Amino acid sequence: MHDLRGSAVVLDFWATWCVPCWTALKETQALSEWAATERLPVAVFAVNTLEHGSEYNEKLERVRRFWKSQHLTMPSLVDPESKMFSAYQSPGLPSVVVISPSGKIFRFHEGLFPEMSETLKGELRASLQEAKSEGGK
Repeated sequence: MHDLRGSAVVLDFWATWCVPCWTALKETQALSEWAATERLPVAVFAVNTLEHGSEYNEKLERVRRFWKSQHLTMPSLVDPESKMFSAYQSPGLPSVVVISPSGKIFRFHEGLFPEMSETLKGELRASLQEAKSEGGK
């Protein structure tokens, strides 16, 4: 994995059984593509969590099949014991966290929300601008 210092990070928490998550993933996939096209220091990660099943390999295979079936290309992480999700006080799914380049939580969204992709783009721009302003002081 590349060094994320100086980058804004988006975490999209999801599970294969969470139907609203499927919509959120399409939005964050578009966000990831936008950031790459604009050459912005933004990393977008889908984080699979709360996946059903007791065996890690079973969960991982389910995630892989789902990812392939949805034609998603952004990086996906697997949180098999939901420890990462718990660090954010186990919000509902889907949940999206925007982390500023300084490493602080810039915004937190629980559930789907209107104009998700455009809202996240605005928040990322603001986060990057804030980091640029802080760096220039």
